[in-house]
Parts: sequence; C-alpha cells; structure tokens
Amino acid sequence: MITLRGVSKHHKRGMMQARVLDGIDLAVPRRARLVVLGHHGSGKSTLLRVIAGTQLASEGQVERRGTVSPPTGLARFTKPHWSVRVFVLRLAEIYSVDPRQLLTFVTEFAILQDMLDETVISLPAPFRQRLDTALILGIPFDFYLFDERLGPTTPIGFRDACWKALEQRLKHSGMIFTTSSTRVAGQFQAAGAILHSGKLSLFPTVAEAIETFERLPPSFEDSSTGAVHAEAEEEEEEFG
Repeated sequence: MITLRGVSKHHKRGMMQARVLDGIDLAVPRRARLVVLGHHGSGKSTLLRVIAGTQLASEGQVERRGTVSPPTGLARFTKPHWSVRVFVLRLAEIYSVDPRQLLTFVTEFAILQDMLDETVISLPAPFRQRLDTALILGIPFDFYLFDERLGPTTPIGFRDACWKALEQRLKHSGMIFTTSSTRVAGQFQAAGAILHSGKLSLFPTVAEAIETFERLPPSFEDSSTGAVHAEAEEEEEEFG
C-alpha cells in the first residue's frame, strides 16, 4: 500500500513560492494500477519522486508498505568512473537481488553486450535510457513508478519489449504511471487520476479521467506561479 496524506511540495523562487503539489491524499493498494494524467509542468515527475522517497514532501506524510521502484533515471546516480557492469552489480547489492541474473537481464534486454565495460556517463542518451528502464524492470518491486519516457518517443521495438516485461511484473505488483498523453493513458486498464493546479482528482477508470482531462486548460505551463521552473529546479534536490 502507498498512502499520501495531505502531501504538498513547494519551492521558493526569489520572492515567490510555487506550490507544485497541494494537499494530496492518495491510497494505492498493492497490485493496483493508477494512471495519472497531467499537462507538461503540472508536477507529475515531482509526484513520483515524492512517492519514491527520492524527494521529500514539504508537508504531509507518505507511507510505503512494500518496496517501491525509484522513478526512471537511475543512471544519474552512477559514479563518473563506474562502468555499466560495475553499476549494475552495485545496484544488485543495494536491492539484494542475484547480481549475475540482473546483469544478464540488463545486458540482453537493453542490448548492451558490447558496452558493459564502458562508463555509464559515456553511453549515448538512448542507451542510458535503455539501461535505466532495464534496471527497473530487472528488479522485483511491489510497486513500479513509470513516466512517459516509456511513451511515444521510445523506439517501438524497445517500447513493446518494455510493456511485455512490465505486464509480467504487474501480475504480482502495482503501478503508478504518469503521462500527458491521453492516447498512451488509454492503453491501460486501470484507475485514473488527473494532476491539475497541484490537486489530484481520482476516477474509477482511465476512460473517465481522459474525458475530464480533455476539457481542462493547461495548468502551470502558462501560469505566473513559476511552477514549471520550480519542478525543473527541484531536480537538483533529488538524492539516491
């Protein structure tokens, strides 16, 4: 179970204070699926980081009963001199999984056979993305947190492999997926939610969330609250 009680996240920018998340209450049972729709800059990434614990809420409580995956982007936590091989083995140790099994899965899934001894930071961006995703899918969690980096911009073949692997994981786990795309959201059989102006509204189905979302104006992207800048700057607060 993931439970949020009165969770808010704000960030000071000069004399202004941008509230990215505003008093959010949420309960996601184990094995449940929740798709969160939100416009660009609405705080979707911040929400996932707060749920994962890689970023602290400004107010409220987050309770996690079970293991929760970090949001995609693990490669940012590598040391400059770490090779792909070393990085994978270090994460296997941290998450208490079989190191050989994880290395084999990541190597084959992300097609990194010829890059294992390259440093992670030297990998081209598409391969870092593959590495990030393969690491998350290669480790069993009670809840998986994903964003639209698994959306339309991901190469079709790799994206299809990700969905297949994720479906296998979701037989025993739950998921929270955030996106701004109604087309991507519509692919899921799940409960729905909308993150708009810092507030989270819940719906029994994704279809009902999409119907409401399509009638909404953009939230923070065109506002004067500075929330888009706040969410970008909060990336610097994240810790592993």
